[in-house]
Amino acid sequence: MAYRKGIIPAVKLRKQSKGDSFIEDYVNDILGLIEDDIILANERKELYSRTEVPTNYDVPFMSNARAQKYIYYHTLKALKSAEYIPRLQLDGKTHNQKAYIHIRWITKDDIDQERYMDEFLTAHSVKPAAKANTSIVLNTVNAQINPDNMPGMPGMLKKRRRRRAPE
Repeated sequence: MAYRKGIIPAVKLRKQSKGDSFIEDYVNDILGLIEDDIILANERKELYSRTEVPTNYDVPFMSNARAQKYIYYHTLKALKSAEYIPRLQLDGKTHNQKAYIHIRWITKDDIDQERYMDEFLTAHSVKPAAKANTSIVLNTVNAQINPDNMPGMPGMLKKRRRRRAPE
């Protein structure tokens, strides 16, 4: 038995129902907003940005909630592939919902490394002399300095012996 009339391929219907071209346009618009915010944050020497993104989308054959899912997914996926650390924040109910995408470009390893550097520098730093000790140092400008009488300095400064030249 041969059929004369062909049927619409399911692939065509799936593409249409996923609204690919509409979603791509929305994602590109959002990525443009995020990029502008990243540039501003970087100029302010910040390591993160926060961008408010739209919550209402008009994608044929999709509810708004489904369109949000696709758009936010592809937006976060694009940011992740560019090696950012994105987070989505949704606030409120559907009629007055706000959405934000938080972006960091410094990793947890970078933060841990800076924390280690801080601890290392603290452990290897000399604390400034207390006020009581500074007066001792200030009053010895014209006097003989005796390192054994200075706190934290015993034996640090020793007189060098001069060697006599051979005759």
